Amino acid sequence: MKRRNGYAAFSEYSTFNLAVITVFALIATLVPCHAEKVLSGRVGLLESIELPGTVMIDGSISLDRAIEIAMDNNLELRASGKELQEAAAGRKIALDSYDFASTYSFSYLRKESGTTISIPGFTMPGMGKDTFVHKLSFGKPLYNKNIEIGISLADLGIRSSTQKLRKKSQDVIFQVYKSYLEVLKARELITVFENNVKSHQAHLELVRNQMKEGMRTRADMIRFEVELANGQYQLENARVILSNSMIFVKKHLGIDLESEISLEPGFLDRWKEIADWVLGVEGVASELGVDHKTYLKALTRVMIETMLEYQPDVRLLDILRHQAAEAVRQAEAGMSVTVNMSISADLTSSRKFFDTDLDTYQAAFAVEKPLFDKGSVRTQVRKARTFLERVMYQTNDNLRMLKTSCLTTLNNIYTASRKVQVMVKSLEQARENLRIMEERYAEGLISNVDLIDSQNLETGSRSNYITALYDFYIQYATFLNIMGVIDHGGDRIEEEHRNFLERLVRKITELRNLGDSRSAANDFSGMGETISAHDASGVHISVKKVSRGSGMVANPRLPDVTAVTTRIIKENSSEAAGSDSFESHAVESHADSADDTVNGRSADLSQKLRILMKASDERRANLRQQMED
Repeated sequence: MKRRNGYAAFSEYSTFNLAVITVFALIATLVPCHAEKVLSGRVGLLESIELPGTVMIDGSISLDRAIEIAMDNNLELRASGKELQEAAAGRKIALDSYDFASTYSFSYLRKESGTTISIPGFTMPGMGKDTFVHKLSFGKPLYNKNIEIGISLADLGIRSSTQKLRKKSQDVIFQVYKSYLEVLKARELITVFENNVKSHQAHLELVRNQMKEGMRTRADMIRFEVELANGQYQLENARVILSNSMIFVKKHLGIDLESEISLEPGFLDRWKEIADWVLGVEGVASELGVDHKTYLKALTRVMIETMLEYQPDVRLLDILRHQAAEAVRQAEAGMSVTVNMSISADLTSSRKFFDTDLDTYQAAFAVEKPLFDKGSVRTQVRKARTFLERVMYQTNDNLRMLKTSCLTTLNNIYTASRKVQVMVKSLEQARENLRIMEERYAEGLISNVDLIDSQNLETGSRSNYITALYDFYIQYATFLNIMGVIDHGGDRIEEEHRNFLERLVRKITELRNLGDSRSAANDFSGMGETISAHDASGVHISVKKVSRGSGMVANPRLPDVTAVTTRIIKENSSEAAGSDSFESHAVESHADSADDTVNGRSADLSQKLRILMKASDERRANLRQQMED
């Protein structure tokens, strides 16, 4: 009876578990479908997303199209593809170890033997001999365990490279998804926070009018001012998220980021303000009389020059590129002639019966050349060249990532400084509001709930201020690290800042002398025309503009890493006489070919440079003092 009851209880328990599992399985089936449907609806909104500030894309672009572009232009993905080709070549080399191998060798042997036997009245003379040897050998391994293990390792290498390529493809798709959704999120947040700021401004104006009529207290007005500052803080956060997300979208699509801050009219004023504030180069554009576009183009190129000169990652990849080039040469030498030479001497003495001395001198000269091993050598050469191409892709991707980090860090520094300014005022107002509320609480005019609200308001303002302040310090250190000039001492930073400013003035003068501003305005005007540009490595990119909504893809040739690592910047004009040296980074002067007006403008360049440096140094000193206070 107990057993039946137990069995019945177990049956009921099992039935209950089965029902629960069925319900959870149904939920697990429906929830992903619902989530996918919701995501598809949200992604549909992304088709109207606009990507301004670029010559690569005009108008809107769909998410699917963006993923296709990223899959075509992503350098990391190309590098992973080259790694798979390397693994396939390694397997081919392992299999070729079982092929026939033939070698021809020729050697010449000169042997001179001197024999002396100490017998009275008789001496045996020395004898010499010339030997010529021609040798032709054929060979084929029948079984070699090391070769079998090598083939197995090569197969595992192919499987590993295949999974890496698959993972990198998924990463690229995910990054495009993420950046796209970040752009959409930031735009919606900007709309929300802009409406919130407008609402707080309207309420603040109303409270101020009511306070004048005696209907509101000063504490009420301060509270609304603090809320307005917090709303502006949130708005600045959303704006920097949008700007950085746009930069990352363009980076994933393979768009030249040098055009990010030099081609869109709406970005010119904002980016000039960012550059002037962060880099301490204000007044350069107005002092030299150049437009924003030329100024920002020169500024971007000087930043790239500085990164190429000081950034260890760039130099490390340059060394790796040279190693890969030497590996190609080493592989190509596999079918070359090998020359060997050997010299030996042998002295033998015997004293058993009579004195005997036997001296042997031998010289050999041999020449050897493989005949039928060329297939394996060619595979090794192909593998080495594939490795070189992979390093080239990695170098260009590293440079692209540095440029992306540079732009986003400038954005973050500028936004952090704006938030610091907003939160300083907000914190002062929150403290004043707390002081007033504490006095009113002491007088019994308000409850402790109102006092706690004021304390929470002051705590929130203080927290936002501390976050913004240290974000500024962190982002500024990040920028110095990207540029490769970060140091624990301040002297080097000041010196590099002077060098940076001097390079900027020279680059602006050079671009102006070449008429780069006028040619750039002509290159990027009109619809349906072919747009030509150069990226930082000097690679020419030709793109055809299309109608709004369809997007377009840049199909650049294989980037020349030599141009990245051995030249600093190649000018956009075909009239440029040369490029900067990787070792010296000296900018060639074009004053000899300029007219008298240009020479006149260049005469007082040093004087203007000294004035700008002095003003910039004073401003940076004041900024440090303000931040310390």
